[in-house]
Amino acid sequence: MVEVRVEVSGQGAFMPGEKLVASVTFTNEAAVAATVAWAGAQIHCQLVCREDVVRTDSLVVPVSPAASTDTSFVPNRGERGSTILSTPTTVLVCNLSLQPGETKTVSYSEHVPEGGPPSFKGRLVKYMYKLAVGAQRPGCPAQISRIPFHVRTIPGMWTWVN
Repeated sequence: MVEVRVEVSGQGAFMPGEKLVASVTFTNEAAVAATVAWAGAQIHCQLVCREDVVRTDSLVVPVSPAASTDTSFVPNRGERGSTILSTPTTVLVCNLSLQPGETKTVSYSEHVPEGGPPSFKGRLVKYMYKLAVGAQRPGCPAQISRIPFHVRTIPGMWTWVN
């Protein structure tokens, strides 16, 4: 079994354009060698709203047809709502071999996208930002961990780019 641990530096709140830095640690807890086929990371923002009140059709980021399999990295798979903003996926490792007890740490950094809404949790609408880190071992489905964080803005400085 390979354990994947994600630690995000900072206090969990970021400004648009600020750099989010995370360390991703892979540890082989099995008694035999193990391989991680791939691991990737991406920041995305989910819009969750009451569909009977707010229409979201024009805000949805389309999902590619390949995203329907359990071996692809789809950060919003199983999430409620619509993805309204996402960064390109960053490949963290590919074909990583770990001996028993071995640990490997890689760093991920990405600027929090500008032009999106600030984090918000209202009765009708919620904007939630997450860092998604996915990994897959050969012959197994992809596993995804999502680490929520807040995006704060300065009043008067925020503009929505559609």
